[in-house]
Amino acid sequence: MTGNDVGTDGRDGLRPVDSAWFRIPPARGEGGRVRLFCLPQAGGGTSGFQQWPRVAPGWLEIVPIRLPGREARFDEPLPTDFASVVRQIADAIGRLAQDEAARGRRPVPYALFGHSMGGWLAYETALCLSQTAARQASRVFISGIDGLDHAAVRVAETMDPRYIAEVLGTLSGPAAQLVARPALAEVFASAVASDLAMLRTYTPAFRKVNCPLTVLWSPDDPRTDRDGIRNWEKWTEGAFEVLEFSGGHGFPFESGEAAVAALAARLEPADGIAV
Repeated sequence: MTGNDVGTDGRDGLRPVDSAWFRIPPARGEGGRVRLFCLPQAGGGTSGFQQWPRVAPGWLEIVPIRLPGREARFDEPLPTDFASVVRQIADAIGRLAQDEAARGRRPVPYALFGHSMGGWLAYETALCLSQTAARQASRVFISGIDGLDHAAVRVAETMDPRYIAEVLGTLSGPAAQLVARPALAEVFASAVASDLAMLRTYTPAFRKVNCPLTVLWSPDDPRTDRDGIRNWEKWTEGAFEVLEFSGGHGFPFESGEAAVAALAARLEPADGIAV
């Protein structure tokens, strides 16, 4: 299938939705559902989240975002402009909601999760959707990245020639297994370099999201600090909290069950009905 086409699968009347940007699996259970769109770190792809659906409750749809130039989109150019990527992600999510509404489906609430660079992508996508989509994100989860007032410093750090090697050295989970193969390590390093170049085009919106914002953080992460993490409180009109985990920069993937459990606890539909 192409675009956001939907067909039948014989169970709930629908097939998976398969677009360039994501794949929506068929519903695994009855009643309410919540969708969690997941954005990766620099150089990353959907493989970093491959274990999450196995440990997520049946009502929670884990939907990794497919960025260009890697994995299923390897034949496409790597992205070069941060704002353009944000607009395209928001457009894809907005079109999905419109298509489902046109088919008479009950709207599925959704949240956004982003790790490291993906955290800034998630924040900007939520802002874009609040202006362009009928249904807005119910919550934004940001992991492993400092708040916007610290963005200029963090982006400047990526100019250090040693930064790519540091990124590769802090990988964990499925991504670390992939780059253990020399050929894949070279591909991943190219994607990291391209994403870091794209990141240097990022100018934060410096506006508040109009939904709760939860930050996942490890005090052992050398790329963040407590002041930078607490800065996110300034950028939401909703409730704010910081959840602390053990591990280094890749803690959401080192302890996937703990991270997914924390996300699910904040998204669970009341009485089985997503609202």
